[in-house]
Amino acid sequence: MPAIKEIKKLDVLLLVDTSASMRGGKRIGLGGELGHIARDMHSFAQQFGPNTDIQFGMILGHAREGTKSPYKHGTLFSYGAKDPAVINLNALEKKCGNRTCAMKEAGNILAAKIDNLQEKYTDHSDGQGEALLLSLYDAITDNNLRQNLKQLVRSDASLVVIPISDEQDVCYDYTKRCNAQTLPNLSPEQLKVACTPAQVKDKKTGKMGEDQHEVNFRNDPKECAGAVNGRPLSEGDVKSALLSLKGAGHVTVMPIVYTSNDKIKRGIEDENEMGHGYLDLMADPDISGTAGDLASIDRVNGKNMSFETMLKGLGQAANTSLSTMAHFPCNNAAHHPLSVNPTKVLVTVVDKKGNTVANFTSGCTATEDCKGFTGFATFNVDSNGKDVGGIIDVPADKLEAALKQANYTGGTVHIEYETRSDVDTKTGEPKTSHVLFRPKKKKTATAQN
Repeated sequence: MPAIKEIKKLDVLLLVDTSASMRGGKRIGLGGELGHIARDMHSFAQQFGPNTDIQFGMILGHAREGTKSPYKHGTLFSYGAKDPAVINLNALEKKCGNRTCAMKEAGNILAAKIDNLQEKYTDHSDGQGEALLLSLYDAITDNNLRQNLKQLVRSDASLVVIPISDEQDVCYDYTKRCNAQTLPNLSPEQLKVACTPAQVKDKKTGKMGEDQHEVNFRNDPKECAGAVNGRPLSEGDVKSALLSLKGAGHVTVMPIVYTSNDKIKRGIEDENEMGHGYLDLMADPDISGTAGDLASIDRVNGKNMSFETMLKGLGQAANTSLSTMAHFPCNNAAHHPLSVNPTKVLVTVVDKKGNTVANFTSGCTATEDCKGFTGFATFNVDSNGKDVGGIIDVPADKLEAALKQANYTGGTVHIEYETRSDVDTKTGEPKTSHVLFRPKKKKTATAQN
């Protein structure tokens, strides 16, 4: 039997709404939700094993590059030379001397990032710092930005993405996305509440309506409207980007948002609204997670807010979600792990009679694409210094169901794979082409009499 995978490495990416309301209505400071969440992130990290190598990074929800959005779009945020773009707990533990100190120091560093979102880092575009999914999508799909993101996202680590916002994603289109077809389980009254944008007063007309800045940004072909090869960005596009980065079973989305419009207490910041876009992304089964509800936080004039309980719950949910992958050590003396073609792996479960009861393939990265198969499989090279081995992961719940169907003791697991033609199967080194070099004969000059 395979073991349930212990999370050895974890990368945590915070997607941050930098609008003033998230900082308590101020351009500078820790009075709003952002500062408190940052400081309390130790509660999230404590839910993983004491040996889990955890890293934190932050991307601002800014518009694409332009004069109104001065900080580089889709990049890990650092406000200066002494502020690390990636916060590594192991490195902090070496300085602090213990894990508890390291976790609190990580929270302090994250809080300092929020406190330094000064005017020069403020998004003055119509996106107003609320383009979180656009920033994430571009960070993954733009080749230059992806290199920056790889500072945080390690190939052998699980990934948790935490969007933090008190509104919907600015690219979310209420008129096209929020209706009885997309939300079939809601009553007409509930649908009206869920699908009504927060109303703000237009400074020119004095009329109440949807924020025109958001409408302009959503319809801008240089931003949301043309983000994906000239068409609008959708949560499906962001999901595909995430799966191209990590693969199903290795990434989860845990938004901290308002989960319903009817729970929002008006009078604090009246533009607060349900986290459409983020909740839709989270609901996808291949990256599904749990949401933290901002409405559950007891606010006393913006002070004394504690997110410790919420972040503890999100940490526990993330640990469970990312641990439910069964893994098989795959060590074959005849084939070096680096020579295995990761797209050509097949895991088959057969019963005592030789009947196939389940099959998992690495030919797909998402459950919906695994037609004809029980689910997906992923192959990764695991290295702990000198030793290199292969690890094959499959969804633990589906494997458990298959083995149960095969009566456990009568069930066997078969692993098949193909090797790469461009890699030496013994050494794992790339094959090189040897070209025979024949030096040209030198011409000799003859003396003329």
